[in-house]
Amino acid sequence: MPAIRRILVAIKDTSARSLPAVEKAAQLARAHKAQLELYHAISEPIYVDALAIAGQTVAQLRRKWRDAHLKKLDRIAERLREAGTKVATGVEWDFPAFEAIIRHAVRRKVDLIVAERHATRHLAPWVLRFNDWELLRRSPVPVLLVKSGKPYAAPVVLAAVDPTHSFAKPARLDASILGMATQVAGA
Repeated sequence: MPAIRRILVAIKDTSARSLPAVEKAAQLARAHKAQLELYHAISEPIYVDALAIAGQTVAQLRRKWRDAHLKKLDRIAERLREAGTKVATGVEWDFPAFEAIIRHAVRRKVDLIVAERHATRHLAPWVLRFNDWELLRRSPVPVLLVKSGKPYAAPVVLAAVDPTHSFAKPARLDASILGMATQVAGA
């Protein structure tokens, strides 16, 4: 199993007060001497009639939103850099979010995607939200979904593999997932 050298942290809400995925990814990055990349995919629609009222072009509004998200990510990254972690940041307009994360991860050749589980309030709280489910189902890169930012002490890692290899997932992906789970648990 190749070592973890690049970790992509998918951040849904750049304004969130608590970022469990960042905390867990930073702990893994320190343990593996890996580089982090904090990434946010802007997938909100832009309504043209709102632009007319604001007196801005689509390009101006896109740049304004992108810069605002990048500034927030840079603040988070600065705290991590002060602790000695190598951190890059990235913001892109892309949709849907799970595909944006996957495309970015493949382009950047990351070894692991860390994302926060989208909290849910419905009758079956153990059921994953759409973006979480699709990220796990479609990603060719191992994905770690985290629930809390508490540091790992003796982690229990659930490695979801597909012994029937449905959806044309290659058998080597299962080996990669199991190897990554072993590395995460051992870190």
